[in-house]
Amino acid sequence: MPTSVGSSPSLASPPPVPSLAPTYGAILIGTQLSLILCGVTLHQGYRYSKHYQADSAPLKSYVLALIISDTIQSALSIHTCYWFLISHHSDPSHLYTGLWSLNLLALLDSCIITACQSFYARQVYVLAHRSYRSLVVCVAAVMGTVALGMLASHQSLAVLWFMRSSTYRVFNRDCS
Repeated sequence: MPTSVGSSPSLASPPPVPSLAPTYGAILIGTQLSLILCGVTLHQGYRYSKHYQADSAPLKSYVLALIISDTIQSALSIHTCYWFLISHHSDPSHLYTGLWSLNLLALLDSCIITACQSFYARQVYVLAHRSYRSLVVCVAAVMGTVALGMLASHQSLAVLWFMRSSTYRVFNRDCS
């Protein structure tokens, strides 16, 4: 029985690669936009260091820590995109595994957001003439952010730990 061109009976076709557009496409676009904003942050940090030299050392350290954290967040996002979209783009088995940089992003993002909102809460408290009502509202908002960040970090780490467990390997083997 003759075979048509391109249909060799001895070669098995690889499993289909799922569409990456709804998941990793969003991560790629978010990373690109984040890199633009990281450049803006670096520029603002440079201008801050030149124009506000009289600020206190703790405030300067706080700004520097946020700039460094934002740069690390950008590097983690780049690593995540490179790992999934370049290094392992044709291997569907890697699409369902956890990656340390992706899991660390949730924790780092929640730390950055909490630090920024804590600073804003302090500023609102000072501008509201040290009103305890404004302090309670601001602290509640910051604590809500901390709780959501902890939940996101816990969920991403739980997925990673589950995927490395023997239960997941047995489940994955049985489903194959």
